[in-house]
Amino acid sequence: MVTEPKKKASRRAKRRRKPTEEIIDYIVQVENWDFTYWLALNTLRNALDPYHEHRHVEIKGRLLRPTGLKTDRMEVSLFPSISLEEERRKDLKPTAVGAIEAYPERLDASLSIPSDALTPICHSACNIDPLSRGIGVQNWL
Repeated sequence: MVTEPKKKASRRAKRRRKPTEEIIDYIVQVENWDFTYWLALNTLRNALDPYHEHRHVEIKGRLLRPTGLKTDRMEVSLFPSISLEEERRKDLKPTAVGAIEAYPERLDASLSIPSDALTPICHSACNIDPLSRGIGVQNWL
């Protein structure tokens, strides 16, 4: 009588789940700011717009939260983006709102914002008008 060898149960590899990332809020006390704007001719072939416009707000300040980092100096650059306007962003699947790079002396954050949000952010966060460069910077970002 011949016995057939038992089939080994296939071992299924357990999938490791990616740990959920903790959401961290960064709060910066504004100490200084700069608004940059320039307009140039768009030299790209088949460009949709004949002009190339660049605007951004750079905010420098002291990091209030989170605490316990090696530095409390922070520079935040806000870049307006047409693709983040309400009608256009509906199909986006973002994983973050920006990026932070850590240096020994400071943290640098770059954030894209809806292009129509630049003026209200300047008014509410910094008490500034990006066109008049009026200063009054003692609020929170």
